[in-house]
Amino acid sequence: PSTGKTCLPKALLNLHSGHNDTIPVLMDIAEQTGNLREFINTPFRDVYYR
Repeated sequence: PSTGKTCLPKALLNLHSGHNDTIPVLMDIAEQTGNLREFINTPFRDVYYR
């Protein structure tokens, strides 16, 4: 079942000292593919992640 999580929320949940080197890479890919808005605004659908 889908929880509605994309790579970005997963990366934000896995910060190390407030930082995750993967986030800028993911943002660049989303921007280059024209999916930045959808990528950032992905809702958490599963109550576990709220």
